[in-house]
Amino acid sequence: MNSMKQFKIEEVKARDIMSSKLVVTEPDETLSEVLGKMKAHDVSELPVCRGQKTVGIVSYDTLIKRRSLPLTTKVSNLMTLPPSILEDQPITEVAEALLTSGYRALPVMNAKGALTGIVSRHDLMATIPKIKKLSAITVAEIMTKEPFCLSENDPVEQAKVTMTKYDVKSMPVVDSKGRLTGVIGIKDVAGLAMLGSARTKGKRSGMPRGDGAMVDVRVKDAMQSPAVEITPDKKISEAIDTMAKGKISSIVVVQNGTIKGVITQYDLVELLASFREEKGVYVQITGLEEADASCYDLMYDQILKTMTRVNKLVTPKVFNIHATTHHDTGGVGDVKYSMHGRLTTDHEMYYAKSIDWDAMRALDHLLDALERMVKKDKERKLEA
Repeated sequence: MNSMKQFKIEEVKARDIMSSKLVVTEPDETLSEVLGKMKAHDVSELPVCRGQKTVGIVSYDTLIKRRSLPLTTKVSNLMTLPPSILEDQPITEVAEALLTSGYRALPVMNAKGALTGIVSRHDLMATIPKIKKLSAITVAEIMTKEPFCLSENDPVEQAKVTMTKYDVKSMPVVDSKGRLTGVIGIKDVAGLAMLGSARTKGKRSGMPRGDGAMVDVRVKDAMQSPAVEITPDKKISEAIDTMAKGKISSIVVVQNGTIKGVITQYDLVELLASFREEKGVYVQITGLEEADASCYDLMYDQILKTMTRVNKLVTPKVFNIHATTHHDTGGVGDVKYSMHGRLTTDHEMYYAKSIDWDAMRALDHLLDALERMVKKDKERKLEA
């Protein structure tokens, strides 16, 4: 792969980009041992193997969501079953598997089912600068706009809750005047919660409790500072190079001192997934509570109707919706829904947000706004 200057995206397979340098764990190893391996090798996922057979995977994300875990807990009680990735699968399918599973890396099997490698978001990102049709894309085109920010003095426990609530893996950190001072990621929080230690930037005001909760530890104690920045006009190849050199997964997009967005490995993987050969739009809805699960079928039906109309103007590829619920303190059981949507098409990326007391009405407002944007953009291009 390194010798390839240009290639067609559909020709690249998992075997071409996977790493064969494997770090694995076993079902009988403990949480303490697996965390030590993750830290030593700077990885977020570890395949769980019994002999030559892969039986599961453990990840930081899984661990951060679990509370009161003794460090003697067996890996067999923590692992989950990952999607199956075969050596000859195209990278567009690998990208989609990473998106749908939420993992940063997945094990790769040969035709006999034996583990032969692991493919990560970083491996996928490294292919993007070599794809001619992606070389001209700028940071502004794929960044996540209007990112949620944390304050330096917010408790780390709040950072964990906020990242889970908004389904993000890292967040910019600002001071009392709104100036960017750092970034905090899920691994920083996981380190405090599970290992009882973190990279600190000064005197720490507290320590983790035995149950994994953080006591009076502030975001500024765990964040990475200074934050790595990039301007919106830069090409994504420069963002990828910056991530690789700094071994980071997100960069804050800043223009004239103002935070404009965040570009992450997730955004770049999503870009690759949008080029998969299957027809139809890939839809992902996150953030709804279990009580709202009955809405999913209705939501997908409504989205399909909108995408069918949009498809007459552009080709929709990926549609992500994240819903946040806000409980009204003035009434019992009243919930307001805030929805943020991002539609990736064959040429553009569109963002919209809405809020309503009813989840379906919030979705309708969101879809209407996106459809209007697509129509307006199409009319503008026809007039040009």
